[in-house]
Amino acid sequence: MPGRLRLHGLRPNWVDNQGRHGLRRELRLYDAYGEGIWITDLEAWGGLMRPGHNYFERGNLDVFSGRGPCLSAPVCAMNLTSDGSGPHHGWYCNYVEVTTTGAHIPCSQKEFTVEQWLARDVTPYELTAIRNRCPDGVAGGSKIEPHVVAAVGGGGKIESHAVAEAVM
Repeated sequence: MPGRLRLHGLRPNWVDNQGRHGLRRELRLYDAYGEGIWITDLEAWGGLMRPGHNYFERGNLDVFSGRGPCLSAPVCAMNLTSDGSGPHHGWYCNYVEVTTTGAHIPCSQKEFTVEQWLARDVTPYELTAIRNRCPDGVAGGSKIEPHVVAAVGGGGKIESHAVAEAVM
């Protein structure tokens, strides 16, 4: 079933703005049945900024658009992960907002307050932020546990958009 997914306000605040190139951020979104969308590299998945733009740097507004599979229910859980590469890998995310809609599917919106560093050298010393706002938790909740960042292939039918803003 085709659908549309919009991500707004993936809002990072960096420790500094050096050494960010090549650092990969991954986002997994889940519905109440444990079905998910896996965006393995936000920038490669659908960065829409001008050529030469440096994503996820202080003061930048970053926009993404890509495709993925439809879910059976609205998004209610997320797993945001950094691969932790590089000497200046840490970043702070304020929130992630997700809006979904599709043919014969009502519009749904969910905001996940993150307010957490994704870094090995800053508390909570984690590279993953998991937020579960499903009514009774995600069915098959183990699906949203921390994971190793890895590329996966495949296509889908959802058109997706994401906006990320770094704050000063």
